[in-house]
Amino acid sequence: MNFFGFVAAQFVRTHYFMNVVARCISLEQAKERRVTLGGREVVSMFLGSADTGEVMNRVSQFWPIARRCLEADYNWTVYHNSLSRRFLASDNPCVWEPKTGGVTMPLALDLALVGEIVPDGTVPGVRHSNASVDLVGKINRATVRGCNSCVYSHEDTSELRRFMKKNHVDRNITLAGRQFSNDGGPLSNEDVERLMRKP
Repeated sequence: MNFFGFVAAQFVRTHYFMNVVARCISLEQAKERRVTLGGREVVSMFLGSADTGEVMNRVSQFWPIARRCLEADYNWTVYHNSLSRRFLASDNPCVWEPKTGGVTMPLALDLALVGEIVPDGTVPGVRHSNASVDLVGKINRATVRGCNSCVYSHEDTSELRRFMKKNHVDRNITLAGRQFSNDGGPLSNEDVERLMRKP
């Protein structure tokens, strides 16, 4: 596997991306029912959780597309860090910034990969650079903001705990957790009827 294949594999296997795919599958398999809500008859949708195997199959279909996009549309910089402040890692190996389209991926304590969308008229490429103190902080903030629940570090200090507390973003509780499971799948008509029964 080459460089872009590796990056694409990390990108499509993130918790965030797999949950987006799982929500799409759940919406495709949703059951509609007419129910009375506040005295009005409305159409409601019942969503099940997607099956892990189905999510992984769908995710694997995105891998070649992501590989082509990450190769053709991004400039990549491999940052080397010889500073005392090291790169952090998290349970989300690849952080995507929706506003800019940028991708950040810490690879080791002293190595991180940053991808930025290629400006029009520019040829994409890969380069190496030394990381500044400010850049290490920026990459670490992105890592902490992009984590699901765990941040990994080579040390546990009060400074690191303050940094994490300051930069951690609480997720929307309605979207928390996995949107797929090993025994997931569409709801049956019986499941929907059971859910509609009053307690």
